[in-house]
Amino acid sequence: MDIDDASALIGEERPAGWIQYHDGSWAPVWPDGQVGPPFTIPELIQLATETRHRA
Repeated sequence: MDIDDASALIGEERPAGWIQYHDGSWAPVWPDGQVGPPFTIPELIQLATETRHRA
């Protein structure tokens, strides 16, 4: 996952739901049924921390 993926996940657009995979990763499910890229919670925390430091 890159910063664009993370921005999409924490931006204004909200997923209709979430999928959790057996490996513990999560992926958003959008209202049109498309499944977004999977990510782990540590990846999301790392990206949020990097984004905060860039501001």
